[in-house]
Amino acid sequence: MNNLILRAISGAVYVAVIVLAILGGSLWMSLLVALMAIAGVYEYQKLSANRCPWPVKAFTMVLTLALALSGFYMNLPALVALCLFPVVRCCFTLADRNDTALRDTAGDTLCFLYIGVALFSLGRTYEMAGSYFVLLLFVLIWLNDTGAYLTGSRFGRTRLCERLSPKKSWEGFWGGMVFCVVAGAIAGHFGVGPVRDVFSGALFGVAVSIFSTMGDLFESALKRHAGVKDSGNLIPGHGGLLDRIDSLLFVAPVSLLFVLFSCYI
Repeated sequence: MNNLILRAISGAVYVAVIVLAILGGSLWMSLLVALMAIAGVYEYQKLSANRCPWPVKAFTMVLTLALALSGFYMNLPALVALCLFPVVRCCFTLADRNDTALRDTAGDTLCFLYIGVALFSLGRTYEMAGSYFVLLLFVLIWLNDTGAYLTGSRFGRTRLCERLSPKKSWEGFWGGMVFCVVAGAIAGHFGVGPVRDVFSGALFGVAVSIFSTMGDLFESALKRHAGVKDSGNLIPGHGGLLDRIDSLLFVAPVSLLFVLFSCYI
């Protein structure tokens, strides 16, 4: 099958799954977050060339999953995970005879925070602000990517961060932000969750555009360090799941802060 057709089909399926899960309620959304947590940790551990024993890898995955899912149901598992993970993971290090034991511990801790905190934030945002606001969050991320690609491919001259992503340009960055600001302002006009007016919608669009780009660049740094093009091959034509949610992992915590801040103004 032509690669372009394959990308289009798998991309459409991916978007459909996201939208249906968001609109389907907390159960379906939590299942989606669980999949993101499991696949994300697995791909991250491959990227970091983690050499620790599989029970330790499983421990990291289970604690990250517990933290991610606690955003939907209650905060106690999040508190337990946050307190338990660093202590127990460091204890595992003492029994690890590999010369990369400390590096693997540091990598697992970053994985726990990078993926677990982000998906916890996504769950709390879903429960506090509702499905339409979370849908808006995803739409803005997708619009930022689309706007950056269209603008960058046509007008891109100045490299944004050539050592991590040679194709990204400042012109594309600003183009993506324009798409986000306009869409956020329109959402604010109709009132979507904490986005209550045009100004707050435009402000949210700016935040999504900035942190979406930063998330993309951070994952590019991970792949550069690992010497790979994609984080995996879960999504045909698009690479791994981390390749699809890299922006989300930076945007979700910022979105939760936006929701929390809107509760006090």
